Amino acid sequence: MSAAGQPGNLPLELTTFVGRTRLLAEGARRLRTTRLLTLTGGGGCGKTRLALRLGADLADDYRDGVWLVDLAALSEPELLDRAVLVALGILDQSGQAGLATLIDQLRDKQLLLILDNCEHLVTAVARLVRTLLQTAPEVRVLATSRQRLEVPGEHLMDVPPLYVGGVESVTDGPEGQHVHEAVRLLIDRAAAVGVELTPSDWPAAIRLCQRLDGIPLALELAAVHLGPLSVQEILDRMDNRFALLGGGVRYEQSHHQTLQLALDWSYELCTPDEQDLWRQLSVFVGGFDLAAAENVCVGKNIEALVTSLVRQSILTTTARSGRTRYRLLETVRQYGARLVSDGEETAALRQRHADYYRAMVATGSQDWCSPREADWMVWLRDELPNLRATLEYFLARPEQTPRALEIIVNLTRIRFWFFSGLLGEGRGWFRRALDAHPPTASAAQVVALANDMWISLCQGQPDQATSLLRRCQAAAAELDRDGAAAVADSAYDTHTVLGATLYAEGAHALLAEGDQRSIRILERACAAFASTKPDNPGDTFMAALLLAIAAAFTGDRAAAMTHADNCLRMAKALRADWSVCWALWAVGVAELRHGDPRRATALFQEEEARGLLGNMGDAWGPAWSLGGLAWAAAASGQHERAARLLGAAQRRQERGGVLLSGLIPYRQAQQRAEAQARRGLGAEEFAVQHAIGAALPYSEIVEFALTPQPDAEPSGAPSDVLTAREYEIARLVAAGRTSKNIAAMLVISARTVDRHVQNILDKLEFRSRAQIAAWIAERGAGVGHGASHTG
Repeated sequence: MSAAGQPGNLPLELTTFVGRTRLLAEGARRLRTTRLLTLTGGGGCGKTRLALRLGADLADDYRDGVWLVDLAALSEPELLDRAVLVALGILDQSGQAGLATLIDQLRDKQLLLILDNCEHLVTAVARLVRTLLQTAPEVRVLATSRQRLEVPGEHLMDVPPLYVGGVESVTDGPEGQHVHEAVRLLIDRAAAVGVELTPSDWPAAIRLCQRLDGIPLALELAAVHLGPLSVQEILDRMDNRFALLGGGVRYEQSHHQTLQLALDWSYELCTPDEQDLWRQLSVFVGGFDLAAAENVCVGKNIEALVTSLVRQSILTTTARSGRTRYRLLETVRQYGARLVSDGEETAALRQRHADYYRAMVATGSQDWCSPREADWMVWLRDELPNLRATLEYFLARPEQTPRALEIIVNLTRIRFWFFSGLLGEGRGWFRRALDAHPPTASAAQVVALANDMWISLCQGQPDQATSLLRRCQAAAAELDRDGAAAVADSAYDTHTVLGATLYAEGAHALLAEGDQRSIRILERACAAFASTKPDNPGDTFMAALLLAIAAAFTGDRAAAMTHADNCLRMAKALRADWSVCWALWAVGVAELRHGDPRRATALFQEEEARGLLGNMGDAWGPAWSLGGLAWAAAASGQHERAARLLGAAQRRQERGGVLLSGLIPYRQAQQRAEAQARRGLGAEEFAVQHAIGAALPYSEIVEFALTPQPDAEPSGAPSDVLTAREYEIARLVAAGRTSKNIAAMLVISARTVDRHVQNILDKLEFRSRAQIAAWIAERGAGVGHGASHTG
């Protein structure tokens, strides 16, 4: 959701938007008549700010919202489609191309997509936009770029600097209509730092705006120094600077030259230590936190220097989960990068940057399955641009390819690719790193192939998974022949290599074959991981979890209960909420298959009630949780509830990009529950209830899923609480009908229907339509029966 509570992700405006009245009106008019509008202009001219304001002003025109995709930190064109998916909040766990997923998701959407900073990815952006315009008829695109996209139907709108009039044109005060845009921006930003510009300042202010060609970024940089310096003092320094660097030519510099001079001037106002830090901070892509700056940059008092650069508007800040993140505007970052003195300094800086993020990801992998799981996921998502830059750095240096493999593997062990909807990107990195790997087997290669196989299996690609498993086993055998020396200089010991190989074999035996031998293989994997030094609780828990699931689906009661209980004890001992949720699910399946379905329902409900899976971005957990509740309902004879939950689970999978149909145990359990519910309801009624579950919002499905269920369903006798009409409407509400639909069926007004619904809620002391649906289901009053006479 956007800051305003509407669909979308537009950020809050932190400073006043000044001027651009004509451009806003023209941009709004064009976006209502064309499907692609590109805002062009030089660096610092305000294209991004104008696009964001346009998007906010037009938000009501788009049913599915306005979505911003900032491409400044993206350097790899092949990641463009995935970056758009992430910005849209679409989780894609499938094996298909990111563009195919985008087409599927946006085909029937009505939204505005803002693609910001396209100039370095013009070819890739043009391909994406052309495809979206052809396949998603109600999607419109607003792009910002220093050059056009060259897409058919593209409309261009140049974003010039803010208008600067002559001194004689300023006749009113700061609030007057005759103060031109550039001056108004300077006055506004001066007020933001506590300085009020008086009429005596206006002539100097106008001349300063003229020197800076009205470029918003240059004005912002200059305004920061008001207070310690007067407008005239800033102008005097700026005049001298421009005369020196501009060869004495005034008013004729290009916008690029003017911005360069403004940045030069801001840079010279910094102390030598601040200048050093500015240059070094340019290595970060997409932002950083203080710890990263202190570890990557060389110098004293980094924290104080960062604070000083914030005060000078060189750095911008945002608050994220109680932490402050810093960022250089892209133009400012590029300026700093050009000033890094030589190749040796650049190489050392980039190596420190890459080594820092490699070490952080390794720490996160060791710290996974702990109380800090959610914190790590937030950090990793924030740092994705830096992680990508790190992987590119290591992959460009053959001798450092194993370090890239290590990072990719650790991100898989942390479940990052899964939770961020980036399984396709994760597999892409695996392919690049494995292709660059030397021909001889290594510990890193074996562990990478095992993890790549796991992702492929989860994407529903069993043939690829089988091929990767064979490669993994062959590399492990070669490594074993070479002896312990082959892993002596690796990040992985022999136990980790063995555990990874066995985990891959066990996962394949369970999920691709449904074979009981998976239990024996996964028991060995657990033992191997438990012996690793240093201990990695994440690997050990995942092996224990998969072992519990394998025992529940393919083992006997004793094995199922033993392994499930062991998994839950381990998760609780680790105090890892996400792990506890999954362990509860495993115990629930064991109970369902070998014990009491009612106990299984309680376990699945406890897992769902924790809400941690969805909060972590784990699209798999809610889908499996709803599936488990559906299986338990079907086993208990609650057929309407089962059908509805099956529909909700399927819809959750579709929205989360989760493919579970290829996993044999899940598919078999699903088919069993569907057959039970269909027999109990009949094919037509099953379809109705399934559709109701699929249509309900997730929040209402969660409420329905958590509603306590009676041991036996009561008869469908009419309620003595509701009137006959109210009971009839309650049944239609339970069938998923809207007030408008019900009004048409009963030949009454929608307002009358709403009044009846409110009466029903009041009488039954309910808060939502989902509770009405659950109440009808409990009474055994099939919503498809007895309502046809209303048509």
